[in-house]
Amino acid sequence: MKSLIDAATRLSLRKGCSAGDIPIATIAKEAGMSRSTALRRLGGTRKALDEELAARGIKSSRSTVRERAVEAAAHLISERGLSCPMSAIAERAGCSTESIYLTFGSRSKLLEETFAKYSPLGAIDAFFTNPPEDVPEAVFGFYEVYVEALLKKPQVLPAIFAEVVTRPLVENAKYSDLGLRHIYRATGPWFEKQIAAGQIRDLPLPALVHLLVGPAVVGTLTRDIVEATLPGAQPSPSESAHIFAEAFLGAVFLGAQGYSNWRHFNKN
Repeated sequence: MKSLIDAATRLSLRKGCSAGDIPIATIAKEAGMSRSTALRRLGGTRKALDEELAARGIKSSRSTVRERAVEAAAHLISERGLSCPMSAIAERAGCSTESIYLTFGSRSKLLEETFAKYSPLGAIDAFFTNPPEDVPEAVFGFYEVYVEALLKKPQVLPAIFAEVVTRPLVENAKYSDLGLRHIYRATGPWFEKQIAAGQIRDLPLPALVHLLVGPAVVGTLTRDIVEATLPGAQPSPSESAHIFAEAFLGAVFLGAQGYSNWRHFNKN
């Protein structure tokens, strides 16, 4: 145990980070032994090592396997797509593939949790929990939140859409389906209320959702391509949100006078 504690201490000082953020394999190598030998001496987990480091006043706080695996998966999906192997996720997370499977049960569950955390779904839920009463104000506010969420790094949504377009029948395509179902549940009650009030055209829910989220998805996820093709030509994220809002309102909003006044107000 002492050799592992000394190794963890040296690495922590050398790297300028918490000892808890250093993978056990790296500590074992520093101590001159294999990872399996280190774990055997620690009783199968690194808990004893972290406790001993803490007792000596050495910071050993460490995020959980679940947190590290989800974050690692999000970054790798953004960089490589949904086909990134579990071994790469485990290496980036600083843990073993066995630990990830013990935590999530399957690769599918890990990807579902990653998508839930790093997609715009949370932002959509939060907004439609208590949207503004005024329809134009609500639509504009939604796009401000939605565009910001779409552009947040790391981006997992482009990888999911790429998978759906190129291989629509494979298992990974289900994450897009789960996302759409989630959006239907979040926006459905709001659309029903506005249709009943005569504020929005009585269109099928899928059509309204596609009109609401589709242009923004394409517009935000192709920003880098557009910038490379037409440098300086595309609007800012805030301006884009305003454009998407006006386009949506122009397509489905029935309060013509109110919409006209809203457009005039926002131009001044």
